[in-house]
This record gives sequence, structure tokens and C-alpha cells, in this order.
Amino acid sequence: GEVRDIIARGGCRLGADGKVAGLFGTFQDVTALRLADRALRESEAKARHLIENSTDMMVRMDQSSRILEVSPACRAFGFEPGDLVGQSALSFIHPEDLNIAIAAARDNFTGKPTDLSLTREYRFRTKSGEYRWLQGSPIVNRDSEGVPLEMISTFRDVTERRETELALAEKEARYRLLAENSRDMITCYSPEGRITYSSPAVEAILGYRPEEVIGKRPWSFVHPDDVASTKQLSADYIAAGPGAAGVRYEYRGLCKDGRTIWLEVSPRSVFDPKTGLLLEFQDATRDITARKEMELELAAARDEAVGANVVKSEFLANMSHEIRTPLTAIIGFSSLLSSRTDLADVALSHAKNINGASKALLAIVNDILDFSKLEAGQMSITPRPVDAVELAHQALAMFAPQAEAKSIWLEFEQGHAPPPFVEVDPDRLRQILLNLIGNAIKFTEAGVVRLRMNYFEDLQTLRFEVQDTGVGMDASQSCKLFQRFSQVDASSTRKHGGTGLGLAISKALSEAMGGLIGCESVPGTGSTFYFEVSAPRAQHIPNLDVTAPTSSLDGLRVLVADDNPSNRELARLLLEQFDAEVTEAQNGQQAVELAALEPFDVILLDLNMPVMDGPTALSRLRTEAGPNQDIPILAFTADPKERVLGPDMTFDGLVLKPIIAADFVTELLRVTRWEPLLNVPESIHTNGH
Repeated sequence: GEVRDIIARGGCRLGADGKVAGLFGTFQDVTALRLADRALRESEAKARHLIENSTDMMVRMDQSSRILEVSPACRAFGFEPGDLVGQSALSFIHPEDLNIAIAAARDNFTGKPTDLSLTREYRFRTKSGEYRWLQGSPIVNRDSEGVPLEMISTFRDVTERRETELALAEKEARYRLLAENSRDMITCYSPEGRITYSSPAVEAILGYRPEEVIGKRPWSFVHPDDVASTKQLSADYIAAGPGAAGVRYEYRGLCKDGRTIWLEVSPRSVFDPKTGLLLEFQDATRDITARKEMELELAAARDEAVGANVVKSEFLANMSHEIRTPLTAIIGFSSLLSSRTDLADVALSHAKNINGASKALLAIVNDILDFSKLEAGQMSITPRPVDAVELAHQALAMFAPQAEAKSIWLEFEQGHAPPPFVEVDPDRLRQILLNLIGNAIKFTEAGVVRLRMNYFEDLQTLRFEVQDTGVGMDASQSCKLFQRFSQVDASSTRKHGGTGLGLAISKALSEAMGGLIGCESVPGTGSTFYFEVSAPRAQHIPNLDVTAPTSSLDGLRVLVADDNPSNRELARLLLEQFDAEVTEAQNGQQAVELAALEPFDVILLDLNMPVMDGPTALSRLRTEAGPNQDIPILAFTADPKERVLGPDMTFDGLVLKPIIAADFVTELLRVTRWEPLLNVPESIHTNGH
């Protein structure tokens, strides 16, 4: 019942009459052959299907490299199979690869391969003329005696991979070139912390040849005192993991010849992107010894400059005291003389001239000292609740006499009104206003000086403008403004004097108060100086003194300690005009002794006195039991308030020299809570107060 494949062969036997007399034949079972043939055909069909649908190009060539057959994959390179059949495969190879391809073909057929592998890569010219990298895998067909008949090669397009490899190789070569020629030392370490690569710069920096450091740990080249910190920095950087921000640190390195140098290192950790494990640690190390030495020199120079600045500050403090001491007497006594009614007109005129000249000298001294403090960063800004409108009115009113003398009209304009109180430093704000208003009057011969004020609620900013009808300036003159020691007219024949510091100080103060300053000017028309300062709305309204006023200091007991007799006499004469009782002491020791014997309402101490200075006397009065241990004690000095009222001092306030009578009395009233003064005689309202 089994079906088999049979091949029948036979014929017929004819009789004498020529007719078929019978049949004969042989039958052969070819089932196995049929199966083998069918399998072969199926295998060939499958192979043909694979060849025709493969992306790899298959080429059959004879021993002369002539193409006998090519798969349809050649279309990827722009060819039809018929375009290549009969052509020499070598004619499509890049000229630079041709010798290699010829040698490879010869070796394939001779069966004696050279050092070239059987899998080779060449650049193949496409129909468009460009070249693609192909990887060939040849198979040589031979006859039963081993004679080569033909070669079948499978070619795969590896252009992308090859270009990537070439790019990587080029990049590696470039980096290696950089590393080999860099003045920085490039070093690679294994995860175990041993050196695996070192660039030639190691010899120039540390004195070792690269091969001498391979396999060693980096700590052997680090100064012992820096090993622990350097290890910790490296460990922290590695622990930060992939993507950590770059770091840079310094340490001392040990050279082969025993020298110690300073090194700066920029490390980089390389992690496996899949596992996250550390693969390599790299760093670039630079010799910064020269820079370190320069830094040390600069630090020494800086310390020297700081020391010089301290000396300068001390010198200025001493000069301030020495200059203000005689000025105190000159201004004070000339003010007293000017207030007398029994002087002849000529004497009275002389006294007023002396008083005016001494105030001008005081303004110059103040400019120089203020600018020195600004340069040294010692000018502090102390905001407090201030009525800005009242302050502006006061500043303008101070120049009423000068304006009246030149027939100049003073005006005040207010735009957007500020809150009742804003947070500003009133002393610094007043200083800028006085400088700008004073300059406007100085350079205006006739017309108007106008002070305009605006408040910007959204910016919490005060803006002031001082406008005059003076001579004005051109662009070349305006550019000299706000520069220290710079004047628009610096010639020896200039009409107006001055130090050239006022606007520079105003600029520094306005900027320190969070603002700016500037000027707009037209020659022959006038100038407008403007400045802005930060002035937030005050959150706490100051308590206003509403006690009933009086007209004297009757009964106020004051102890004045100063080694300068003129200062003591001036203070006594001023205070006695208001019926105060004044006791004098020549030094701090005498002040302490007098304070132990009788009570006072307030004590004034000069800072610099022989035998015992003011701060020492202050300490004694505060710590030793006595009737004056808790009373107000004021510094009576020419030193700036930043120094006197600093954290190392416990004065309750200060009276500055030269003495301004109204400020003097006001300070006494503040610290003693004596009933405020109502009518200070106009003659002693010096400096416009």
C-alpha cells in the first residue's frame, strides 16, 4: 500500500509479420533520488530567496576577479545586477585600497593568506561616484582535486560603523596629541587607585618619566600634610556619581628631586552607563607654583596696604582732632563775638568774616575726611524714620542768607508726596542736599535755585532735583563731574574754589544708599543735578516729644572734661547763656575724681586727654560706685560718630567739634530728657541751625 517513485524502461517484441508480439521492461525504485532532488531544489529555492532578499550583496567572481553573478542587493549602491556582471570587481575599489584588495584576492585563490584576515574591508564606488565601506567574507569553490574554480563573497555595508571608528580614532589621536603636548599633566587611574597612564608633562612637572609612575598610587606624590584632604576631596567627587559638577582643588606635590610645588587638579570620573560602576578616574594637573607665589606676594602687599590704611586712618583721626580743635575755638568764639551788641561795626565785621572763613575751612576739612572714610569703607549708612519733606525744607532754608546776598530766589516744589516717614539716613541725605544746593548757589549769579522732590511709591524711592539758572556746562565739562579731586574749572584763575570732592562724596553716598546721581546741563542756561535714594515706607513711627517747652537749661549740671582750655571755655560760655551750671576738668582722671564728689546731670568727655583719656574715664565712671554711675555721658570730640558710638564704646551720644550751638543743646536735651528749648537766640544758630 506504500507509494513509491518508480522509473520504468522497456520496449515491444515484433512478430514475423511486423506486428507487436509482446512487451518487455525494467522498473527502478527512485524514491530516494526523488526525495534528494526535491530537497536540493527546495534548498536552492530557499538560498535563492535569501540571496535575493538579503541586504548583503553577494558576488560570484572568477580567478581574475571578473563578476559572474551578483545579488539584487547591489541596487542599494545604485546598480542593477546586469550593470556589474562581466565587470572587474577591482575596478570599483578605491585606489588607496586597491593593492590590499589584489593581494587579498591572490591569497584567497592560492590558499596562502598573508597577515591579512579573510574578512576584509574596502571602499566601494557606488554608481553615483561616492564610496561606501564594504566588509567582504570570501568563500572559494574548488574541484575534487582542490583546484580553485570561483569565489563567492558576501559584502556588507559597514560605512556608518567604519566612519564612527574613524571619528573615534581621529578624536583619540587628537586627544592623545593634546595630552602628549599639553603642559598640564594628564593622568588616568584605575578604580583601585593606581596610575594607568601619565602624559609626558609629568617629567616637566614632577621630574618622573611616564613609565616611572605607572602602577603607583597618586598619594606617593602628594605632600604628607595634604594627603588626607586630597583623598577626601577625591572620594567626595567620586561619590557624587555620574553627572557631578566639575571640581577643582589644590595641593602640594612632591618632585623627584625633593622640591615641593603647588598643583591644581581638575578631576573627572568615568562611569559605566549601564552598571554605574566606576571605570576610570582622570585628572588634569597644572603647576601653579608661580601663581601661588604671586598670591602670597599679593596677600603680603594687601596686608601691607591694609596696615598702611590703618596708619592712614589713625593719622586722619589724629589730624581730625588736631584740626578741629583750633577750629572749634575759632568758630565758637567768632560766633560769640558776632552775637555781641557792644562791638564796633568794624570789629563786628571782622568777627563775621573770621566766622565765615572758619566755616569754609571746616567744610574743606570735612570733605577730605569724609572722602577718606568712604575710600576706607568706614562711612556707615544708618537709616531711621525721617520726615523727608521737613528735612528738604530745612536744607533749603540753611542757604537763605547766601541766596539773599546774591538776590537768588529759592523755591521748593513737591511732586508725589512721600509717606509721613521714610527709612533713610538723614545725615547722609542732608549732606548730599547741602552739597548740591550749595553748588547751585555758588555757580548762579542771578535767578532761581529750585529744589524739586518726588516719591515713587512702586520703587520706594526718593528723587531730588536741584535746578539752577547758572552758567551751565558743556559735555566736556560735565564728564569731569563726580570724579574725585576734579573741577570743571581747575585753572589758577578760576572764580570758584573748593576741593573737588563734594560731588564725588555725593555720588558715593547716593550709591551707598541704593540710588544714583547725575546731571543735565546746557551752557548759559543752567544745570539740573538729580539723585535718587532708597526710601522704604517707615514701619514704625518715631515717638514725638510733646512736653511743654521752656526757654532755658536752668539748673542743668554739666561736667566738661577737655585738656584744651579754649574748648572748655567755649562750652562753658555757650551753656551759661542758657543758665546751665558748668564744672571743668582738665583730664579724665580729674573728671573721675570730681564725679565721685558731687552729682551731675550729664558729663562731657574728650577722647584724647593726658593722664587719663576719655574711654578710660568712661569705663571708670560706669564700673565704680558713685553718684554719677548711671547718668548720661557724652563724647566731646572731633572723631566721627562711627568710631565713637561703635560696639567698643558705651557713650550715650556725642557733641562734635567744632561746636554747633543748636546741635550741642539739642543733644543735651535728648540724653538728659530736660524740657526742650524754645527760643535759642538767633545769634548762636550757627551753620543755619
